[in-house]
Amino acid sequence: MPARVLEVEVPPAGAELPGRSVPVRGKTAPGNRVFLQGNEVGVDAEGRFAGSAWLGVNDTEVRVTTEDPAGNKGILTHPVKVKDAAWFLLAMGESQLGKRGAELDGVDAHTSTTVGDGLYLHGRAAVYFRGYAKGSEILGGAFEQYKVTAHVDTTRRREFEAFYRQVIDPEQFYPVYGDSAAEVKEANSRGPVYVLVEADRSTLTVGNFKSGIRGVEP
Repeated sequence: MPARVLEVEVPPAGAELPGRSVPVRGKTAPGNRVFLQGNEVGVDAEGRFAGSAWLGVNDTEVRVTTEDPAGNKGILTHPVKVKDAAWFLLAMGESQLGKRGAELDGVDAHTSTTVGDGLYLHGRAAVYFRGYAKGSEILGGAFEQYKVTAHVDTTRRREFEAFYRQVIDPEQFYPVYGDSAAEVKEANSRGPVYVLVEADRSTLTVGNFKSGIRGVEP
C-alpha cells in the first residue's frame, strides 16, 4: 500500500521546542499527498517533501499523514514538548550629527532636532516584537493562548504611507531571488505604532489602520 511508505526527519522524541513551528522533511511514495497537522505540503516527483508543522496550544505531538491515489491513508505521530511562552525581539537604530544647512537627503523635520546654534541631530529607531504565552496562568485561565505582535518605527507617517504603496512596486524595486520564502506583512499600520494582542479568537489592535467597519457614516 503506497500510503504506508513514509520516511520522516523530525526533532528527537520528547525534545522541547523553542516555538510552535516544527520543521519536518521526509520521503514517501511518488504520487502520494502529505499533510502536516492537517495542512498539505508539496511533494516532488521523487516523493520528497519538506515543510513546517504548526502546533496548537494544546498539541503534544507532530502528526504526518499520507494519502495515496486510491484514498488510503497512513498516519505517523511523534511526541514533542512546546514551551509555554516564547518571544522574539528585534531593535535597530541609526543617527547622524551635522551642520544645519548641509542636511543630507532623508533628514526631515519629523526625524531631526536642533542641537545648539548650528547643529542638527537626525535619527531613526525601529522595534519589532512577537511572542506568545499559554493562557492557563493569566487572568485565571480565561483564554487558552495569548499572542502579541508590536512594531514601532519613528519615521513612519500616515500622510506618506498611502503614496509610497501606490508608486513603489516591491517586485520591481526590491526583488528577492533564490528561495521560496513567503513575505508576510504583520504590522499593518500607517502610523509609527502598531500593537496586536490576540487572545484565542478575540483581538485588540492599536494603530492607524483601516478597520473594515461598514455602515457607520458621518
